[in-house]
Amino acid sequence: MLGVLRSAEEAMSPREREIIARIAAGESTAGIAAALVISENTVRTHIRNAMRKTGAHSRAQLVALTFEEWTAPARQRERQEAILDGLYGEPPEESASAVPAHSPRTGLRHVPRAPGA
Repeated sequence: MLGVLRSAEEAMSPREREIIARIAAGESTAGIAAALVISENTVRTHIRNAMRKTGAHSRAQLVALTFEEWTAPARQRERQEAILDGLYGEPPEESASAVPAHSPRTGLRHVPRAPGA
């Protein structure tokens, strides 16, 4: 399905993307039509076309699928950076102690106990 979404997002017109963003912002069909100076039927047509292209069954699903696709590359980069930071980054200050942050034998991180615990 992700392949379908990628081609659907590429196939969406700038107007369809704009209308989806306005739906996500909570605007009504009438509000979108007034803001864009188009008829409500034209707004509905753009929504219907975008839903067909993404395979969405509701406006909520259309927004969710579209924004998931729009933000996926950034989220993927963030996840990769977090993984790399966890593997290669410096240990947090509170766990820096005489005990190594990583056990060479088990590969587990050492988490020091609070004094008196």
